[in-house]
Amino acid sequence: MAHAQTDHAHEHDHTPSFFVRWFFSTNHKDIGTLYLIFAIVAGIVGGAMSGMMRAELAEPGVTFLTKFTGGDLVAAANFYNVLITYHGLMMIFFMVMP
Repeated sequence: MAHAQTDHAHEHDHTPSFFVRWFFSTNHKDIGTLYLIFAIVAGIVGGAMSGMMRAELAEPGVTFLTKFTGGDLVAAANFYNVLITYHGLMMIFFMVMP
């Protein structure tokens, strides 16, 4: 009886790459993990913004944010308004909603 010998020169393992697995996934467990990681990162960024706002309000006058604006008080006041707005958007839409 003759047996045919076949050579399997290539692998048949079709696991997707890292990027394809995590960013084009339809697996509910992977999507849930992505939501969790994204919410944690958004919480850390929003918490850092909150810490910057608290550092500014710790003493009277504009003290902390002038380090980021080169000493310009008007730019520091505008930066504070932007910081509050971005903090609110970050915490509501990127941490609370997911």
